[in-house]
Amino acid sequence: MHLDTLQGAKSGAHVPIAPDQARHLVRVRRLEAGSAVEAFDDEGRAATGVLVQERGEWLVRLIAHPRPASRAQKALGVYTAIPKGNRADWMVEKLSELGASALVPLLTARSVVDPGAGKLDRFTRIARESAKQSRRSGVLVIHHPMPLPDALAHFTAAGGRGAVLTTELHGPPLASMDAQALFIGPEGGWEQAELSAIAAAGVSPARLTASILRVETAAVAGAAVLLAR
Repeated sequence: MHLDTLQGAKSGAHVPIAPDQARHLVRVRRLEAGSAVEAFDDEGRAATGVLVQERGEWLVRLIAHPRPASRAQKALGVYTAIPKGNRADWMVEKLSELGASALVPLLTARSVVDPGAGKLDRFTRIARESAKQSRRSGVLVIHHPMPLPDALAHFTAAGGRGAVLTTELHGPPLASMDAQALFIGPEGGWEQAELSAIAAAGVSPARLTASILRVETAAVAGAAVLLAR
């Protein structure tokens, strides 16, 4: 189960459970006071505990000190245009399962989706549910949408190495690259000025397949290749 944070918590502490989490545990999972649970937070801390109810509020009483975050996989930020409809939900879920560390929605010249607060909240819920299902360490961080110049500045500040999947440029196979960030454009493709800006930021072109992929396919397949290294 997900908790907002386990930072600073100790064995014996009573940690509040968000109302939606509590409803799921009690009404869907049919758990009750005294049931054993495994809790985790966004940063990857985890702890065992038992459910308790005090004055109508559900909490977790920790029976051990939280374990520190354990990142088995390297950090990978995915900077991507957002596809339409449920395809975006699928992309978030699979990036979370794979172990990507962050998703940055990109706003490009040919983007067709600018996710608002409601969609971003949905992405966060999907990421948290996927983290529970896949037992990954931590939760995929969902950033606010960024225009490409802001995203490149964000990438540069992080000091990482990046790759851009593109049909306009020929590059080495993505599997041969040790990248910490992946840039994926909209289905309409990158504009030449955007490609120039991306190259100037030190992001290298890369190829994944000989075919043209949908945004969500490129994001998930590209992340799988880089995280498998």
